[in-house]
Amino acid sequence: MTVLMILFTIILFLTVDFFVDRAKQRRLGAALPVVRRLSVAGARFPEDLELATNHLWISPLVDGVARVGIDEFIGRVVGPVDALDLPARGSRIAFSQEAVGLKARQRTLKLQSPLRGEIIDVNPEVMLRPQMASDDPYGRGWLMKIRVEEGATARAATRIGARARQWLREETERLKEFVAGESAQGAFVTAQDGGEPVSGALTAFDLKAWEHFQTEFLNLNGISES
Repeated sequence: MTVLMILFTIILFLTVDFFVDRAKQRRLGAALPVVRRLSVAGARFPEDLELATNHLWISPLVDGVARVGIDEFIGRVVGPVDALDLPARGSRIAFSQEAVGLKARQRTLKLQSPLRGEIIDVNPEVMLRPQMASDDPYGRGWLMKIRVEEGATARAATRIGARARQWLREETERLKEFVAGESAQGAFVTAQDGGEPVSGALTAFDLKAWEHFQTEFLNLNGISES
């Protein structure tokens, strides 16, 4: 009889512990963003665009005008964009001047202009539906058009086509190290098979991590006007 009571007590304890643990996992899971895999091999970039080192792409000039948008790397890391701050139509923008404010989950990333010139158009569709900037970054999610000033100091050095895609693969490897480092500080980040960073990974981190990401990935580092 005593043995049966002991076995019953052990089984009861294990059952209660199982359900308590499952409830804890559900609470943690509810606090995490819904994320999708960001694949190194999926560093997509069109052949005919140029890419600056702060992840803003530039279309080829047509009559002195270039379109600008964010690349897929930023779109994947941030996840759905909640709001955008862009220069007003008709304003002038200088090289390395703050040009894009990208807001997600009450955090903001700021990107500098890789061009110098006049803002002649801002995409009205992306202002109404900011998520389009990350959902279709190379298509309907373009941000603005700039009439580039003539002269040798009008724009920054950029990468084109295959060179841009190789650089994006290198950036994704750096991102994996960044995510691992920030996760070690106590932030929760879900990773898919293979240990890849996940889409929307940055939304799991605090403001300090966003500021760190800004410094590491979104400055016009190592280039100057050419």
